[in-house]
Amino acid sequence: ITLKIFGTVFAVSVIQIVLTGVSAVLLYKIAARCFTKRVGLSAAILFIFDPLGIFFAGSILTETMSIFFLLLAIFFLIFFFHKRGGALLSGASLGASVAMRPISQLFFPLFLAEYFILARQLKNWRASLTLLFFFFLGFSSFVTPWVIRNKLLFDTWGLSTAGISTFYRHNLHLHYAYKNNVSFREAEEVFR
Repeated sequence: ITLKIFGTVFAVSVIQIVLTGVSAVLLYKIAARCFTKRVGLSAAILFIFDPLGIFFAGSILTETMSIFFLLLAIFFLIFFFHKRGGALLSGASLGASVAMRPISQLFFPLFLAEYFILARQLKNWRASLTLLFFFFLGFSSFVTPWVIRNKLLFDTWGLSTAGISTFYRHNLHLHYAYKNNVSFREAEEVFR
């Protein structure tokens, strides 16, 4: 969408750099709330100056957006847990993160566990279930259309269509080289 609006790839990089900056602020607020302001500042500084993070911010990759939406989901969970809108936005942000990088789905059980832990503070199971419903609603609003798309296009109900091919493409030749005592280059030639 950004490419269509601005007509240049540079705009995408600028937006990702801005998202990295906003992610650092979110990380600061989350860590300061959970620990101390000093810990929050340390976490944000380490995040900003991480060489891999700098590379991702300037590259057109999904990692920057996925991290941003994951931190946004945690932010809404921590700061607005007791409000329906916070639960909805937390779920939607986690769903957006999963849509960007399906590996983020591994955080879903952690969010559920945290909702149950925080629900004990409310001491009202009806209100807690309502918040959980809004979290599911937000999450499903991003994930469900993607899963339906994958079913229609690739005949799989999964979040990712890559499956084992990613493992195969990046790791199988390493295993082959080790097992057959051949060089890395020789193993690559076998799998071309």
